[in-house]
Amino acid sequence: MAVIVLGRYYLDKAGLGRYMGGSRDLYRCLYMRARQGASLARALAPRGPTGAYAASIHVAAGRDPKDGRLMALIVADAPYAVQVEHGRTQTKPYRGAKVLGQVVKTLNTKRRRRA
Repeated sequence: MAVIVLGRYYLDKAGLGRYMGGSRDLYRCLYMRARQGASLARALAPRGPTGAYAASIHVAAGRDPKDGRLMALIVADAPYAVQVEHGRTQTKPYRGAKVLGQVVKTLNTKRRRRA
């Protein structure tokens, strides 16, 4: 919500927040974008003998408990997800796959317009 007074523009952040917080369209957009990211993450995920890491990737959507904002998260909840993402340095050191980081970079890349 915005108010224009004497040619000046004032953004009503609280009003905009209330509007966006209840927007089904925004929720749908966030959820669909997260689903695209989850599909990409499952495709990029390293495959072990069981494929459990890729299978553990899913979307969690709802409201942020801290401030009530709408959110959609891409979650990998396998018990060893941190080691897959970031690697380990103790025994059998290896670099992490950084699957979710690659997904974020891809989703945040600006799309080029086709002529």
